[in-house]
Amino acid sequence: MPAPGTAAASLSLVGQLRALLPEELRPHLTEVLEKPGELVLFTDSAVWAGRLKLAAAALSGLAAGRRQVVRVMPRDGYRQ
Repeated sequence: MPAPGTAAASLSLVGQLRALLPEELRPHLTEVLEKPGELVLFTDSAVWAGRLKLAAAALSGLAAGRRQVVRVMPRDGYRQ
């Protein structure tokens, strides 16, 4: 089992969370950051962030009582 806070642990958590989401939303959950008392979920656009917020109840088991925060991190980076 990967150590908490490592990239391997993060990838396995992303996979576990994706499995709980509706099919169309799964590829848009791009990263997960575990913080004390908080689970930060990243999507690739604002539209999918909104949908992920609505579907967050499905993730409550893996969130283990942590607050769920949704952020946008575009795959192509931010425009400058």
